[in-house]
Amino acid sequence: MNRRYYGWLAGSTLSAFGDSALFFALGWAATGIGPRVAALVLTGFTLPRAVLLLLGGVLGDRLGPRRLLLICTAIVGACCFLLALVVGVRGVSAGVLLATSITVGTVDAFALPASGVLPRLFVPDDQLPRAMALRMSATQVITLAGGPVSGLLVATVGLVGALMLDGATFAVLFLVLLILRPPYDVPPQPDRPSAVRSALDGLRVAIADPVLRMILGVVGLVAAFVLPVTSLCVPLLARAHGWTAGQAGFVVAGNVCGSLLVTVLVARVGTFSRAGLAGGTGCLLAAAGISALALAPTVPSPSPQPSSKAWA
Repeated sequence: MNRRYYGWLAGSTLSAFGDSALFFALGWAATGIGPRVAALVLTGFTLPRAVLLLLGGVLGDRLGPRRLLLICTAIVGACCFLLALVVGVRGVSAGVLLATSITVGTVDAFALPASGVLPRLFVPDDQLPRAMALRMSATQVITLAGGPVSGLLVATVGLVGALMLDGATFAVLFLVLLILRPPYDVPPQPDRPSAVRSALDGLRVAIADPVLRMILGVVGLVAAFVLPVTSLCVPLLARAHGWTAGQAGFVVAGNVCGSLLVTVLVARVGTFSRAGLAGGTGCLLAAAGISALALAPTVPSPSPQPSSKAWA
């Protein structure tokens, strides 16, 4: 594994931590205004990803993944610093939160495909599995730590601090991408067909294939009913029960810990021969965990719980 890959991995992992802190801060601030605002902010973050992700992959092929990531990191970093200034001057409002979520979600839609391709530009094919496993492990660990740390960060410096942190992490990632040139970089495509047409062609392939169609349907259902638990339902539940931001962060960390355990298990024993049974069992476990969370009266914490009037 070459040093340039480790340098990019460090910058990418730091950026992932900043994103985790910002996402938690947005959800926490939005639930303080109201559940409808929180749902709208979450939709503003996820809807651009769902709509523009294919287009982002096409642009990554046309411009080159490194070049597209440089553009995306510059845009979202500048937007984070600008929005931090706006929040610091005018305070938190539904409009500012929605604008932040839409901006970050839109840029992520273009950056995620390029970020997924970038590891193979740093390492040869025989080292790619190790490089991808290292990246996945680093992302899971930083996301696990991001839950409680984000809660403490929001309790200490609020949304402004989370925006400044996310902007700083993207500035670091921009410098890393600017300095470290991948040895297997892909030049831009000389033939440039319509980006929208290319994205629609990829969607047609996914719909036509029965296996891909089933996988997309399952992933869509899980994304619709499971992913909003940590981003929307946990902050709302915390507000309703008078939990602190730190306690809500520990609940989010518990969710990531379960994902990390599954990742380690698959890495240790390999994939399951009956993928459908394993996926169905996972969905049942997720349903049981969500039900238990809804009935939980409190969350263990080493510090005493403040009253809801102190931070509502």
